[in-house]
Amino acid sequence: MKKYLLAISGGPDSMYLLNKYKNKDIVVAHVNYGIREDAELDTKIVSDFCIKNNIKFEILRLQKTDFKTGNFQDWAREQRYDFFKRIYKKYNCQTLLTAHHLDDFFETAMMQKNSQRKALFFGIKQKNIIKNMIIERPLIKMFKSQILRKCIKYQIPFNDDYTNFQTTYQRNIIRMNYKNKFIQKNSKFGVLNLETFFWKLKKNKFKNNF
Repeated sequence: MKKYLLAISGGPDSMYLLNKYKNKDIVVAHVNYGIREDAELDTKIVSDFCIKNNIKFEILRLQKTDFKTGNFQDWAREQRYDFFKRIYKKYNCQTLLTAHHLDDFFETAMMQKNSQRKALFFGIKQKNIIKNMIIERPLIKMFKSQILRKCIKYQIPFNDDYTNFQTTYQRNIIRMNYKNKFIQKNSKFGVLNLETFFWKLKKNKFKNNF
């Protein structure tokens, strides 16, 4: 049986993913960055769920003082994936699952477009390899709103990260200023449509008007 490592933050997306895979052979990895005031609530939600469902889980605790200089998001990502790699090897996992969804796809693609980076692909791939780990994203074809509705319907516990609504980070600006407007205009867009849209945008086939 395939063993999965699940990256679980305690937010609605990852908790929905955890609930979806709770009866599989899984291990949960959770990172507490010690930055947000309610970070301990995230950790409690994850640990309580795992204990209740007899799921193995590992927690990495970081402190504010651990971050020295540079870009916090880049540093946090490096810490996170180094931790995932250790747990992946410890339990002989075959696949790491993350809870990236269609909104994340859009935000990432917009950031790539705005940065003028030379890339063969805009967005987030459904499957790739990072640090020699096979990464899969089972929720990449779902919108955030769909996930939230399912969390409410099935009474899945979660904590929403309030920093997602702060304009400190470029991703949040895109989320609040562009994504919602675009999705409203193109409500039937799935991941294949978004891939096509950003491929054409990359090739200058048409200009965005959102």
